[in-house]
Amino acid sequence: MHQLVLEIYATAGQDVRRRIRQSSASAVSLDPSELDS
Repeated sequence: MHQLVLEIYATAGQDVRRRIRQSSASAVSLDPSELDS
């Protein structure tokens, strides 16, 4: 049960970070390579 919850959180976390990275890139227009580090 815990494993499933952790997987859901991990997937959701990746999606959230992806959205933040996209919104930050469009808002600040940073170089995408800077956001990965």
